[in-house]
Amino acid sequence: MDFLNIGPMELLFILLVALLLLGPEKLVSTARRVGKAVTRFRKATEDIPTLLEEIDAPPPPPPPGAHPRSVRSTQETASPPTAPEPSRKE
Repeated sequence: MDFLNIGPMELLFILLVALLLLGPEKLVSTARRVGKAVTRFRKATEDIPTLLEEIDAPPPPPPPGAHPRSVRSTQETASPPTAPEPSRKE
């Protein structure tokens, strides 16, 4: 057993110190809270690999017969700014 590079003796030592510091009642309730927090964290992060794959996936090809879009940058298609026309008073 090699959990987070902690051997069985180190893990046993950590559990004994926690038992001495917290006591049996608090150790059980603390372990329960930590377990619930780990479960919530896993549920919250389980969709991340799927979302990353969707982001990295190329866009789907256009359907057959669709007109291809013109590939021009926004600078090429944007019209130059114009000054407002002066108003005439008659």
